[in-house]
Amino acid sequence: MARRLRADYDVIADIEAIANGRGIEIERPLSPKGIGPFRILSPSEGLYLALIPQFDRGPDPDQSALEEAGVWIGRSRKRSNRAVNWTSETWESEHLRDGEATSAINESSVVLYGDFGDSQRVLLTADAGAWALYHSAGVAKELGLPMRSFSVIQVPHHGSRSNVGPSILNELIGPILRRGAPSTYSAYLSAPKEDDTHPRQIVLNAFIRRGGRVFATQGIAKCYTVGYNLKAGYDPATPISFQSKVEEYD
Repeated sequence: MARRLRADYDVIADIEAIANGRGIEIERPLSPKGIGPFRILSPSEGLYLALIPQFDRGPDPDQSALEEAGVWIGRSRKRSNRAVNWTSETWESEHLRDGEATSAINESSVVLYGDFGDSQRVLLTADAGAWALYHSAGVAKELGLPMRSFSVIQVPHHGSRSNVGPSILNELIGPILRRGAPSTYSAYLSAPKEDDTHPRQIVLNAFIRRGGRVFATQGIAKCYTVGYNLKAGYDPATPISFQSKVEEYD
């Protein structure tokens, strides 16, 4: 399997070869290891080893064995590239739903919890989905790391609705606030400038409901500072607003 994975993910193999050639030590980013002010919440070694056989470009997995072990996610399914239909949503009627799934390779993303003191806590999620995020919440509890108290959160996977649901958002950042309540944190997402499917407004609304000031890159660099003036050439960014129209599910 190792040879097959090296062939299927040859760019990673090339990076490894360059690091080895330069004498650079390669560390495995597995929870609960610490990296400076960050703590790795996911993946653990066990979770990562269970996910590898389910990568889209890997060999066919032993589904029965993975199901028996309770770690079967399955290969990602193809979705429509465009949001065809729209539906109405109010502050009180959230349409984002639990139970959506992303790919195993997304679930292998490294989730980082950063604590910079003075209540400046950061959660970086990369492309993690609900599996990895629930695992991260469990590790944070075991380590005594407070949740629902972040100053900055990365919205997973460019704002995809396949990666989050109401339950995991309530776990990580807290329940829906009353409309008009002050924002409690900033949420950032990285997405291309001309992307028809990212971010999903249904996801943006979910973060806004839970106290987030949401910002998307989409061709514009964003800079978050605490205790420092804005960098030269930067202006205050305008957060994305709550919208009454959201994408219907396929």
